[in-house]
Parts: sequence; structure tokens; C-alpha cells
Amino acid sequence: MKNIKNASILKLGLILIIISYVVGALYSMSLVLKEPVFLKHYYESHIHRRSVKSIHLITNSNDDRQITGIEFPQLPENFAYVSLRNVWNNDNGYDRTNEFAHYDYKILYFEFINVDEDLSSGEEESIVLDKAEIRYMNGDVQYVDIGKIVLHKNFKLNEFFYDSSSSSSSDFSSKLYTRVLKDIYINNIESSFDDELEGFLEMTVNNLKQQDIQYPMSFNSREYINFNSNYIYDDLNDMRRYNVYDVIKIISITDSEGNKGYELLYNLDYEPIGVISSEKEIIDYLRYRGVK
Repeated sequence: MKNIKNASILKLGLILIIISYVVGALYSMSLVLKEPVFLKHYYESHIHRRSVKSIHLITNSNDDRQITGIEFPQLPENFAYVSLRNVWNNDNGYDRTNEFAHYDYKILYFEFINVDEDLSSGEEESIVLDKAEIRYMNGDVQYVDIGKIVLHKNFKLNEFFYDSSSSSSSDFSSKLYTRVLKDIYINNIESSFDDELEGFLEMTVNNLKQQDIQYPMSFNSREYINFNSNYIYDDLNDMRRYNVYDVIKIISITDSEGNKGYELLYNLDYEPIGVISSEKEIIDYLRYRGVK
């Protein structure tokens, strides 16, 4: 009787082990991505010689394919071309990798390079990119809705500011403290993503919020201007916290002699590598994207 009881217990234990194994295997299979998931990127740049950007993606942890090329079908050949900063990076072909149980969060840097040899002339040009072709070392090609990238060339960038001091922080805030070279009017401050970033990126000019500014703003020669910006990404219901941003603010200026041109405000970047910092957060993001 005792032997029968022990045999029953052993049999039950084996069944539970098999069930646990099958459930675990099915769960692991349910987490497998059919292809890498690229985050949504929202970039705006003025290309003088080159502009460095990053591409963010989530892959299966066992996906060791390296990206060897990034192409944008909407990018005219006479505007710019794309180059990876370093195809043979140290971290399995990527500049940064965060590893988790089932997934890796990877970042790769690339450049838009101006094709014009004469950078002092040319008409202002702007283009919009939202499609990308990702080429892997094994020959695979993945077609991606990348988000939205706005590129500008040949802006008339005059020197209206001088004695500038700028800084940026790991909390995605930035500052520019500068002086005015001569009497000027600031006619407008804008980005192609002002609507997209409303309530997510805040900027002040001499402590005045951008949305409260009355244009034109007048400044006297040698007067100081303080630009401050910061991203607000602590609202868990704001899905923009999962996106990647690297934008500029275009400052349209007229000086006292009637000369018109632009100054650009940089360091307005944000990436969710601190938000997507665990396996659970990756799964939450993939569910939000409808992948899982």
C-alpha cells in the first residue's frame, strides 16, 4: 500500500514537472518577436556638414544579427546620404545594449552627411522621412515605419548671439545662456514638432513659457537671454515617454540693420532607455505597440 502511495506521489510529481515545463515553454514561445521592433523616432536637424542620430530597437535576446546599413527611400541622393558611425562596434555590433531575460534593447548611431561640397550657398531645403530600410549582415532586409524625421539644409545662420554657455543633463533638461550681439527682434521660435510635443517638452525664454510669448520679442545689444527646456515624462499614461526625440528650435531673428536669419537651439533630446529598463516594461511597451 505504501509503495502504491509513493508511486502515485512520484507520478503526480512528474506530471506537475511536465506541465510546468510545457507552460514555461509555451510562455517563452509567446514572447518571441517575429522581427525586431523599432521605437518611434522624432528628429529634426539642420545638416551643415553632418548630423548624428541614433536608432533604437528591441530584439529577441538570441538575435545576434548586426545592422550593416540604414536606408531612407524618401531621402533624395542630392540632399544627403546615410553612414553608420561604426559598423564594427564593440557591443555585438551596437553602440549600446541593455540585456534582459528574453529581449535586448539596442542603440546604434548613424549620420546624415551633406552631399554639397559648397556649404556657403544654396536654397533652403527641407524634407520629411518616415520610412526606413534596415539591412542586416545575413542579408535580411526589414522595412520600418521609423516615426518622423525632418531634415533642413542651407538655413541662413547668422551670428546674433555671442558669449554663449550651454549645458544638458541626464534628466533631459538643457540650458542656453547667451548675449545679444546687437539690437534684435525675435520674430518666432518654433519646431516642426511643437504640436507633437505640447505638454511633453517645456521651454522658457527668460522665465517666460514659450506658449505665453508675444512676438516679436525685442532685446538690446549685450542683453542676456536665458533659454531653458525640459521633458516631462513622469506621466505613466503619456505614451510619448516611449518615443525617441532629438529636435531643434528654430529662432527667427531680425537685427537693427534689417538683416534676417536664424539661430538654432540644440540639445532638445530624449530617449526612453530609463523608462524601458526592465523585462516587464519591455513587455508593456510591446503590448502598447500591439506586438504582444
